Amino acid sequence: MLTRTNYVEWAVLMQVMLEARYLWEAVSVGGVDRHDDCMAMEAILHGTPTEMRVSLIRKGTAKRAWDAIKTERVGVDRIRKAKATTLSCDIDALEFRDGESVDDFTHRLTSIVSGSPFWATRPRKAPW
Repeated sequence: MLTRTNYVEWAVLMQVMLEARYLWEAVSVGGVDRHDDCMAMEAILHGTPTEMRVSLIRKGTAKRAWDAIKTERVGVDRIRKAKATTLSCDIDALEFRDGESVDDFTHRLTSIVSGSPFWATRPRKAPW
């Protein structure tokens, strides 16, 4: 099932499933007969959350639905990676400043950690 964070894995699995059914051309190229397009659309809809399905059906073809998912999820992934890079830079630069109190440092650290969706979606051991 497609989630907010597993697009790459989902896309690979869907491609394998569609290729096994000789339906990959419906999403990679488009312009296939109606039956194959409907079969590919059905497979896509089965792999997506309920709240996405109506908008995907409105795309009209399996290729347009696939492209819409890709555009949305790749953009989200790019944003997440950019935020993770920013967070990494913030953490790398994290050190006491001249005249900074422990409380001020703690507030700065807390704002970095709490302001990042990266920590909420990927729990892991702190890098320091």
